[in-house]
Amino acid sequence: MMDKILISKTIKNNTLFFVNNDKRIENGFSSYDNSINGRIKILNFSKYKLTEYNITNQLPYNYVQNILVKLDIEYINLNKTGNNLDIFKRGCDLMDLDGFRFDVISTNGYGLESVDEIYEKLGFEDDYYGETKLIPKLKNKLSLFFLVPDEETDYYFYIVDSNIEEIG
Repeated sequence: MMDKILISKTIKNNTLFFVNNDKRIENGFSSYDNSINGRIKILNFSKYKLTEYNITNQLPYNYVQNILVKLDIEYINLNKTGNNLDIFKRGCDLMDLDGFRFDVISTNGYGLESVDEIYEKLGFEDDYYGETKLIPKLKNKLSLFFLVPDEETDYYFYIVDSNIEEIG
């Protein structure tokens, strides 16, 4: 069992994982509804240096000086009830090879609209469907966004308090 997935390797090998972070309950979280419990497949990993795009809005300094990462995943919720996309904001990070962790800043682009032109110029408009509920047993395609330093490194997809098992 592991608690993180090497992104480049799993995309290359088209690997599917079973993830369960129900042990978060033991660490102070109040409900199984708050856990990432299901099957995950990482579909794509994209980096965007926003200074390379013709974006005219005044961008926050941290967006201009760093890299916006988009991680596309397929997730099947295996909790007994529906979950909200926020389980990914509260329950996972990107981790570089040095162990530094980077929080999810947006799920499915929700929240990037406040930096108006980023969403449109980078072609993310098809990623946000307005749906935030993860219905049990259904496949969901999600996009998770992170801000990371402008450096060359590989990343892990890290799920807090989890057991991750490769299943195919």
